[in-house]
Amino acid sequence: MFSQRISLNDSLQRYWKYHIGIAALPVLYFVGSVSMGIPASYFIVPFAVVGLLAVWPILFKNAPITFWFVGIGVWIAGIILGAVTLALVSGLK
Repeated sequence: MFSQRISLNDSLQRYWKYHIGIAALPVLYFVGSVSMGIPASYFIVPFAVVGLLAVWPILFKNAPITFWFVGIGVWIAGIILGAVTLALVSGLK
């Protein structure tokens, strides 16, 4: 049923696009929720969608579990980038 898992390097080369949403959502949350006043509850469904997209290659493709650990790192980097972006946007006002 399941195929052989590929290496982390190969999976990142094939499936890196699945991590774009998990990196961009914290930036959108910080800027949208804090700076623009969009309710935080509006980000629950997008968070679930990008989380599912980030784990998709592990569940239904042949990426290793370490692909998820990289996704967690990408998410933390997105939080840091979101905080920096919020500071820049708030400083411009």
